Amino acid sequence: MKLINQLELYSRNAMPALEMKEIDDSLLQYSYGYTKRANSVIPYTNSIHKVESFVSDCEDFYQKKERPTIFKMIDHHSYHDLAEFLEKNGYTKHSPSLVKQANLCELPLLKKQKYGQYVTKDIWIEGLLKLHSISSKDVKYLNMMVEKQRKKQVFVQLVEDGELLSSGTAILDHQHVGLFHIITKEERRGEGFAKQLVQQLLTWGKQNGAKNAYLQVLKENEAAVKLYNHFGFSNVFEYYYFIKS
Repeated sequence: MKLINQLELYSRNAMPALEMKEIDDSLLQYSYGYTKRANSVIPYTNSIHKVESFVSDCEDFYQKKERPTIFKMIDHHSYHDLAEFLEKNGYTKHSPSLVKQANLCELPLLKKQKYGQYVTKDIWIEGLLKLHSISSKDVKYLNMMVEKQRKKQVFVQLVEDGELLSSGTAILDHQHVGLFHIITKEERRGEGFAKQLVQQLLTWGKQNGAKNAYLQVLKENEAAVKLYNHFGFSNVFEYYYFIKS
């Protein structure tokens, strides 16, 4: 569990929720509905003494925010009791995901990037609007989350003849570099741009002292999983979200 807890902490630091509250050895996160991860309950351990009252307190917190109650659950036997209670009380599993890690020691440094360029946060966010169906309101909350985190970060875009092809960001934390928001223009997918982007982000991480890289990916996204496996990423753990039906 040590590595799992470590990677969970790094990912929370990388994209911190805008509001956080601790209840019964768990973290309640709220970010105006932008992403399930930043608007969910994260149990630190399964040492919750009164599961029923704990879940009720969580539901009350999100009800006041006019948001659904979401539990981010690691697929581990130590969370069995809470998961069982949620399933019996109308919660269903959503978005099964993988957290993967790679050792960067053997990663060759990228000497030249044909299309990649480092950009500012504002240009990167502007590019997300072109590549991803994100509302202007969510852009505001994403910008607030990026401003809140205090780790070293880089933003990369792949551009060819003025056309934005792919973009992503990497965040450094204690010799671990996390990759986030990796996305390629839909009609240009399958042409190797995501591979170039990931290579550049990993190279930046290694040049800045990272020894390991981590990322999160939907389990059903077979193309992305295959890409990350190419760079030596292997599964560390799985997680999913419990949302009340």
